[in-house]
Amino acid sequence: KIIHAICNDDIDSNHLTTLPGFELQFPSHIPGINSSILDPRNAWSNLDYYNEQAEQLIKQFIQHSHNIPMPTEVKKSCPRSIMQFT
Repeated sequence: KIIHAICNDDIDSNHLTTLPGFELQFPSHIPGINSSILDPRNAWSNLDYYNEQAEQLIKQFIQHSHNIPMPTEVKKSCPRSIMQFT
């Protein structure tokens, strides 16, 4: 149903939620879909643990970005909240 909603342009881009730290946007509602599955944080039984793991992942990305050459095109596609530390 999600793929059909994308293909049929049934997703309201005016109602997007942004995942903090990653700047990933996802719809708040898709017709016929339980909205709770759209937010990846809801897949975690412990939100505090999710936040810890997300913070760790962001830190790892920042650390690794110092060790490898990153093409400008890749840097442009990365969340600004992460790239400000690279």
